[in-house]
Amino acid sequence: MISGPSRFSALALFVIALVALGKLRKSKWFFKVGGAPVLLAGASLVIVRLFVPLDIPFAYSYHSWNLLGVGYRFFRDNPAVVNCLIVAWAMGSIAIGGREIRDVVNAYRMSKDYKRVESPMIQVIANDLGISCPVVVTPDAPGHYVEGLFRYTIYMPLVDLPEEWDELILRHERQHILSHHAPIKVFYGVVMVLLWWTVVPIYFQKELNALLELHCDMKVLAGLDEVRQVMYSEMIVKMSKWAVATPEFTLDRSGALGAPGAAEQRLKFLEGYSDNPPRRSREIIGILCALILFFASYLVVAQPAGAPPSDYFQTEPEVYYHEDFEDPIGNEGLHDIFILHGADDQYRLCVDYQFVRYLTYDEVISDKYQDLRIFEENK
Repeated sequence: MISGPSRFSALALFVIALVALGKLRKSKWFFKVGGAPVLLAGASLVIVRLFVPLDIPFAYSYHSWNLLGVGYRFFRDNPAVVNCLIVAWAMGSIAIGGREIRDVVNAYRMSKDYKRVESPMIQVIANDLGISCPVVVTPDAPGHYVEGLFRYTIYMPLVDLPEEWDELILRHERQHILSHHAPIKVFYGVVMVLLWWTVVPIYFQKELNALLELHCDMKVLAGLDEVRQVMYSEMIVKMSKWAVATPEFTLDRSGALGAPGAAEQRLKFLEGYSDNPPRRSREIIGILCALILFFASYLVVAQPAGAPPSDYFQTEPEVYYHEDFEDPIGNEGLHDIFILHGADDQYRLCVDYQFVRYLTYDEVISDKYQDLRIFEENK
């Protein structure tokens, strides 16, 4: 069963987790101990948690009357405001989604107009690496990058580089394809468009790009010997300095270096990789910790508490909510006191149609409350 509180909890955890992942992405120590795969696993689990907000029968339900309940009661009593917010959300999603689609279409159109140059040496290297997708060498490309979602194309700018560098660059771009980074970006883009109003997914987009770039570096380095690891690191460092000195050239068209501190972090990580490569055991421990947090997140559900409106109940003549007896909560006089058994299987004590507190089943059948009427919500 999936309830409103479980969806709310999933959304709140999604926002909090993205902020935490963004902070960890900036941690130099975290990446030295192999944090890139852990953060990617964490980001994947965060997305799963968002779209699978299951209710666990034995989960602890945190009921908030003042913090979450205020907003809940306000929106429940003002449906016009809810409708306006839905319209604003739809318009924002259309605007941001349209912008993302426009940028992708413009990039594709631009790449189709690139002037292509024959480069037998690049094609030989690509064949040796088992790259089956087209590799286009062109003076018009703003940098080395992969384009496409299901049918990829690798673009290489016409730049005089050592042959060893060309081979390492193609390894890098091939790793982007093997790691399915393009589908990851597209899927996250959809999430960002739908949840733009929380702001955090838009902020995290650059962090994700930087994370994927670091993950790609780690995968490539893991498949090289120590000498070539040093060569790869030196190549990225020199090309980064070149990219800064050459405005028309960008090291990564995806914008991976656009995140704050991403370029510096990447270079420092590469410079120290050969001396202290990440241990596989640490990566496994980190991923296991992420899985534990993922499953633990289902054990607590934040639930806004709200008084049921008076028109929520039946008004037939034979149905009575009014009882004349001593008030079990200590007030004197005549009150409309009853227990509402909701569709979520929670018992709510209500006085004068105002929610007072949740009751356990043992309390409901106790001497203090056993004489109260219990009204069942349709399930």
